[in-house]
Amino acid sequence: MESIANYLLLSLPQSSYSSDAALKHWLEENVARLTAASLVTNFAIPDFKIGTLDSLVNEVEDLAKLDVQFQQSLSKIVDIYGAVYESRAVNEHKRVNNVEVGQYVRQFRWNTSKYRLDKSVGDLVSLITSDVAAVETDLRAVYSAYQQAKNALVSAARKNNGDLTVKSLHDIVSKDDFVVDSEYLTTVLVVVPKALQAQFVASYETLTSYVVPRSAKLLSSDSEFQLYSVTLFKKFAAEFALRCREQKWHPRDFNYSEESVNALRQEYNVAGSQEKQLKRELTVLATTAYSEVTAALFHIKALRVYCESVLRYGLPPQFYIYLIEVKAKDINRAKNVLVDQFGHLGGNAFNVDKNGKIKKNDAGLSEYASLVDTEYEPFVVYEVAIL
Repeated sequence: MESIANYLLLSLPQSSYSSDAALKHWLEENVARLTAASLVTNFAIPDFKIGTLDSLVNEVEDLAKLDVQFQQSLSKIVDIYGAVYESRAVNEHKRVNNVEVGQYVRQFRWNTSKYRLDKSVGDLVSLITSDVAAVETDLRAVYSAYQQAKNALVSAARKNNGDLTVKSLHDIVSKDDFVVDSEYLTTVLVVVPKALQAQFVASYETLTSYVVPRSAKLLSSDSEFQLYSVTLFKKFAAEFALRCREQKWHPRDFNYSEESVNALRQEYNVAGSQEKQLKRELTVLATTAYSEVTAALFHIKALRVYCESVLRYGLPPQFYIYLIEVKAKDINRAKNVLVDQFGHLGGNAFNVDKNGKIKKNDAGLSEYASLVDTEYEPFVVYEVAIL
């Protein structure tokens, strides 16, 4: 899925550079200029209530999983968004808290009224997760109903515009074409290919017992088929339909009543009305879901970058956090520039390659190799895609 914009969310310890302003200037000169990035901005987040080291490790792991999970949820919402708007201009409708999504990301502020800072990280994660789950549940329910309504409309349109084998018969037949209120007799409708008309006329009376002679009546025809009615005893109707299929004729399941004819007459209008109503509901809900889940995703990213920075750089929390806009094709190049400058922050616990990455075939790791994340970065940095 193509993203609207791509960023690197970067955290560096304050000890890595003389000042926030100087570091931001270095990023603008060496990362933004080199990779044609258009923006380097501070990612403002508050301090959070940190628990024990064990709880912090678990929270970092949970936040990483939620980051991926919310990104996947957002991707599904964007798919629904596209289906609703049916336009390449869909990005114009993407807003978070009533502002354009890019502006929301660049000017991100923690929602203290919704997620109070006197709560622990674990409690904040639970609140955010609960909000997303509620939105997803509502959206799935309405989307499922919309899909059913859309399929019903397609089916109704097919009945309105198809050939005689599928077309609705409410405007073709009338009460006079049927034997009604009879204890023994019934009328069966059969669609016959024009090429088989002569065969049908010559043989329909002998398909089963008790077919009323010369009862076949031509009711309608189109470019390929003809619709006939045939009268016979009710007890032989099922067998007659079976024999018709064997002859490659198409019996139509239709029992005449004023109620059924009126229902069929209204089917297309009702299906269209329901589809439009549910589409309006889905449009509103998808817009809300996009806003809510995008906001939740960035609150999770804020918690994640904070917690991992504390885990990496220690207490008290003293680090600079930046959002760097980077074109997708330049992400690795931007990371390499950062590693060249700040790769020393990874220490020397493992052998690293020239990009600061842990060597995957490091013999020194021996039996511990499977426990080491070879995608480990020497500082805290995440790729962020705006969908």
